[in-house]
Amino acid sequence: MKDIKFRMWHIELKDLIYRPNFEVFELVDRYPHMYILEQFTGLKDKNGKEIYEGDIVKPYPEDDNAQIIFIGGCFRIATKRKNNNYLFWNYMKSEIEIIGNIHENKDLL
Repeated sequence: MKDIKFRMWHIELKDLIYRPNFEVFELVDRYPHMYILEQFTGLKDKNGKEIYEGDIVKPYPEDDNAQIIFIGGCFRIATKRKNNNYLFWNYMKSEIEIIGNIHENKDLL
């Protein structure tokens, strides 16, 4: 069973915050205008780093950078390749590498 975890982007402090889920939900409920909630995909990149919604990844060494999104009830890798179609996890689990996130590294997209 995959771990269901979340991280938060603090809008004012411009920092990612990793906390236990009960703290995350309490803070987001209390201050919804201050946080962006992002869920753990349940997968790790080729370096063992946990992949979260909002991460910017390189699916394969020769591909353009892409963003992890949650749409249609599942996580997808959104890329400009193939007219903005989505890539699927099973094709690249061993190759995917996190290179940043959409908050701190927008220039990577």
